[in-house]
Amino acid sequence: MAIEEYRLVPVEEAEHFDDDEKVVDLVALARDLWDHRRFLAVVFSLFLMFGAIYYLFAERTWYSEIALMPETRSSSGMERILQQYQGILGVQLPGSEEGEALSVNLYPTIVESYPFQIELIQREVYFGDLDRTMTLFEYLTEVREKTVLEEAGQFLWSITLGLPRTVAGLFSSDGAQHIPAEIDFSQYSDLESPWLLDPAVRQAVNDLENWITVRIEPQSEFIIIGASFPDARASAELVHIIKELLTRHVTEYRIVKATQDMEFIEGQYEQARARFQQVQDSLATFHDRNVMLSSARSLVSQQRLQSEYDLTLDVYTSLATRLEEAKIKVQEETPIFRIHEPVMVPGRPSAPKLSRVVAGVIFFSLFVGVGLIYMRRGMVRFYNDFKSRT
Repeated sequence: MAIEEYRLVPVEEAEHFDDDEKVVDLVALARDLWDHRRFLAVVFSLFLMFGAIYYLFAERTWYSEIALMPETRSSSGMERILQQYQGILGVQLPGSEEGEALSVNLYPTIVESYPFQIELIQREVYFGDLDRTMTLFEYLTEVREKTVLEEAGQFLWSITLGLPRTVAGLFSSDGAQHIPAEIDFSQYSDLESPWLLDPAVRQAVNDLENWITVRIEPQSEFIIIGASFPDARASAELVHIIKELLTRHVTEYRIVKATQDMEFIEGQYEQARARFQQVQDSLATFHDRNVMLSSARSLVSQQRLQSEYDLTLDVYTSLATRLEEAKIKVQEETPIFRIHEPVMVPGRPSAPKLSRVVAGVIFFSLFVGVGLIYMRRGMVRFYNDFKSRT
């Protein structure tokens, strides 16, 4: 049997004896915080003042969203019907190639791309607060004014981390007095050549990107498109425009190869049809002129025309079948987005929320206050230990 050994130690040595087991005394911790209640009240007051300033001067934004349910290949009813009757119709349905399909997870990346954003800022949106319609680029560069917090943040950045750039701008020839001229957006339509973005366009794209969110629900794979904007009506219209542009971009990507194949086959089909009609007319003319075939030369000519007719007929029929297959392929590749939750004009602003501001003030004031108390106590203990050793 194992023999248990018990040792009696003084209370003063108990803290140094049991190093492995650390117990947090909640009563002592609460008493410690109560002893520093005045300091915690001061920290809470400072954070409460900052929270009040943020709530009063922050920009009010309205949030709108739409939920889309994308169609998958397995849910296509047209493909299942054609698979049943493709033998009767004489049409071979093209096989589904899952590797070529555009993944739903790439939709947020499409929205965040510069071609998408530049096309988006050119769209006109109705602003209910201003009672006028203008492009997003015009609103972001000419109409919208920065809030007090944005001006204060920009000033603090310019005199701290951004001080070198501020000093360099003072000695620059053009400096910050850049007056943006009328932007020619047609130069951004060529995706094959390098772009030189205007600073006003770049800033507008960056500002707009911060207000747009596109996420994919992991379980249902619903596409959630949301937008926070300083205007309620403009927020809803912005979501609707993003939905239309995203649908068009995805559709163009999905059907570009099938459309090119269909156009090529259609051109070959027109040539084959013209050739077939020409040979058909030649064969009919030959029969009209040679009702009674009596010579071997006439028989050879008839056989040659008949062989050419059969060949052109086979080519014409084959291309007609391929053309129908290409049209079906285009239809199958065209995605369908069903609206699960429609976009609605928000009735009240989504930010800043008073409940979140209060919760943030309480959390950060306690976190910073308690941290400063124990940091100060640790520094005093370290100083006393260092002083006693020296």
